[in-house]
Amino acid sequence: MPTADNGESFRNEQVFYTDLSTGLNWHILQEDRLFWADIGVGVFHLARPNVSFDDQKESRLFRRFSYYGIGGFRINEKMDLVLHALVQTQGHSM
Repeated sequence: MPTADNGESFRNEQVFYTDLSTGLNWHILQEDRLFWADIGVGVFHLARPNVSFDDQKESRLFRRFSYYGIGGFRINEKMDLVLHALVQTQGHSM
Protein backbone atom coordinates (compact mmCIF):
# COMPACT_ATOMS: atom_id res chain seq x y z
CA MET A 1 0.00 0.00 0.00
CA PRO A 2 1.37 3.45 -0.84
CA THR A 3 0.12 4.93 2.46
CA ALA A 4 1.63 2.23 4.71
CA ASP A 5 4.11 3.38 7.36
CA ASN A 6 7.71 2.47 6.47
CA GLY A 7 8.95 2.60 10.07
CA GLU A 8 11.39 5.46 9.44
CA SER A 9 11.09 8.75 11.28
CA PHE A 10 13.11 11.85 10.45
CA ARG A 11 13.16 14.93 12.63
CA ASN A 12 14.10 17.07 9.67
CA GLU A 13 11.94 16.43 6.65
CA GLN A 14 13.47 19.34 4.77
CA VAL A 15 17.13 19.76 3.91
CA PHE A 16 18.58 23.07 2.77
CA TYR A 17 22.23 23.99 2.37
CA THR A 18 24.37 26.45 0.47
CA ASP A 19 27.10 25.21 -1.81
CA LEU A 20 29.75 26.80 -4.04
CA SER A 21 31.52 25.75 -7.22
CA THR A 22 34.17 27.30 -9.44
CA GLY A 23 36.10 26.53 -12.59
CA LEU A 24 38.69 27.65 -15.10
CA ASN A 25 38.76 27.36 -18.89
CA TRP A 26 41.65 27.89 -21.28
CA HIS A 27 40.72 28.47 -24.93
CA ILE A 28 43.28 27.96 -27.70
CA LEU A 29 42.68 29.05 -31.30
CA GLN A 30 45.34 29.12 -34.01
CA GLU A 31 45.28 32.16 -36.25
CA ASP A 32 44.67 30.02 -39.33
CA ARG A 33 41.81 28.27 -37.43
CA LEU A 34 43.14 24.83 -38.35
CA PHE A 35 43.27 23.84 -34.66
CA TRP A 36 41.27 24.87 -31.60
CA ALA A 37 40.92 23.54 -28.06
CA ASP A 38 39.29 24.15 -24.70
CA ILE A 39 40.89 22.75 -21.57
CA GLY A 40 39.35 23.23 -18.16
CA VAL A 41 38.85 22.20 -14.58
CA GLY A 42 35.87 22.56 -12.26
CA VAL A 43 35.67 22.15 -8.49
CA PHE A 44 32.28 21.47 -6.90
CA HIS A 45 31.05 21.45 -3.28
CA LEU A 46 33.62 23.94 -1.97
CA ALA A 47 31.55 24.50 1.18
CA ARG A 48 31.38 20.72 1.87
CA PRO A 49 27.81 20.93 3.22
CA ASN A 50 26.41 18.46 5.73
CA VAL A 51 23.89 16.36 3.79
CA SER A 52 22.91 14.02 6.64
CA PHE A 53 19.22 13.30 7.29
CA ASP A 54 20.04 12.55 10.93
CA ASP A 55 20.76 15.40 13.37
CA GLN A 56 23.12 13.17 15.37
CA LYS A 57 25.41 12.29 12.45
CA GLU A 58 27.53 14.44 10.20
CA SER A 59 27.88 13.48 6.56
CA ARG A 60 29.94 16.02 4.63
CA LEU A 61 29.68 16.07 0.86
CA PHE A 62 33.08 15.41 -0.70
CA ARG A 63 34.48 17.84 -3.26
CA ARG A 64 34.11 16.78 -6.88
CA PHE A 65 36.77 17.60 -9.46
CA SER A 66 36.00 17.71 -13.16
CA TYR A 67 38.71 17.85 -15.84
CA TYR A 68 37.86 18.18 -19.50
CA GLY A 69 39.34 18.79 -22.90
CA ILE A 70 37.74 19.48 -26.27
CA GLY A 71 39.75 19.97 -29.41
CA GLY A 72 39.25 20.16 -33.14
CA PHE A 73 41.37 19.82 -36.26
CA ARG A 74 40.32 21.02 -39.69
CA ILE A 75 40.42 18.12 -42.13
CA ASN A 76 39.07 19.97 -45.14
CA GLU A 77 36.73 22.85 -46.02
CA LYS A 78 33.62 20.96 -44.87
CA MET A 79 34.93 18.65 -42.16
CA ASP A 80 36.60 18.91 -38.74
CA LEU A 81 37.72 16.13 -36.42
CA VAL A 82 36.49 16.92 -32.89
CA LEU A 83 37.74 15.06 -29.79
CA HIS A 84 36.22 15.22 -26.29
CA ALA A 85 37.49 13.93 -22.94
CA LEU A 86 35.96 14.20 -19.45
CA VAL A 87 37.23 12.83 -16.13
CA GLN A 88 35.49 13.38 -12.80
CA THR A 89 36.55 12.28 -9.32
CA GLN A 90 34.84 12.47 -5.93
CA GLY A 91 35.30 10.81 -2.56
CA HIS A 92 33.06 8.00 -1.32
CA SER A 93 29.62 8.50 0.24
CA MET A 94 29.10 7.76 3.90
